[in-house]
Amino acid sequence: MGSGVATDPKLIRRTRCADDKSKRDFRDRNRVSADEDYEVDYFARENGVTIEQVRELIKANGNDREALIEAARVLRERK
Repeated sequence: MGSGVATDPKLIRRTRCADDKSKRDFRDRNRVSADEDYEVDYFARENGVTIEQVRELIKANGNDREALIEAARVLRERK
């Protein structure tokens, strides 16, 4: 008593890890998530477009990274 650590199995909650480290196939690296601000920001900086332009490109072209890179290149060249 007094340690503050629950040792009774009934009190200990089992939690899951956020990521399953055994699944390492990186399937979503070829996509850009419009819902993740850090992904949109990174893509914008890497491809020389604004965050708003990235969101518009995703709406128009989907979230495939290669297609978005090409669309961003075309957008930059039009200016």
